[in-house]
Amino acid sequence: MADNQTKSGALLSWIGGIAATVIAGVLVYHFTIPPTPTPPPPSTQVGLNGFVEDDVTQKPVVDAIVTADLGAQLASQPTDSQGRYAFIMNSTTPPAQSINIDVLVAGYERYTATVPIASGDNFAGIQLQPVPAPVAPTPPGQPVAPVRLPPKPTLILHMPRNYNIRTDTTALRPK
Repeated sequence: MADNQTKSGALLSWIGGIAATVIAGVLVYHFTIPPTPTPPPPSTQVGLNGFVEDDVTQKPVVDAIVTADLGAQLASQPTDSQGRYAFIMNSTTPPAQSINIDVLVAGYERYTATVPIASGDNFAGIQLQPVPAPVAPTPPGQPVAPVRLPPKPTLILHMPRNYNIRTDTTALRPK
C-alpha cells in the first residue's frame, strides 16, 4: 500500500510539474506580447471638382493648369476639353476648412482663391478674365483714354444643372 502511495504521489508531482510549466508558459506569453497598436484615425477624402470658363464668352477654357493646395498636399492638373477638373485628396488632421486654388493659362489673368470646403465632394466653378489687348501709345497732343480696371475674378459655388461631374479621376487618386 505504501508503494501505491509513493507511485501516486510521484504521478501527482509529475502532473503538477507539467501543469505549472504550462501555466508559466501562458503567463510569460501573456505578459511579453507587445500591446496592440491603436489604429490611425480614419482618413477622410475631400473631392473638389468644377469647371474653368472665360468670363466674357462663358466658353470652357481648355488646358488651364488648376492647382489645389490642401495644407501639406499639392496637386495640379489641366482642364479637359470641356474646361472641367477634379481632385480627390486625403483630408488633413484636423480636417481642413478651405483649399487654395490657383489657375494659370496663357491669355488670361492668373486666378487665385481660397475656397471653403467640407469633407466629401465640393464644387467650384471658376471664371477667368482675359488679358486685355495691348494698347498702342497715345500720340503726343492727343487726349488719353481713361484706364478701365478689369473686374475681380468670379468664383461660383453652386453647381449648374447641366454640369456633369468628371468620372475618370482614378488616375488622380493619391497613391
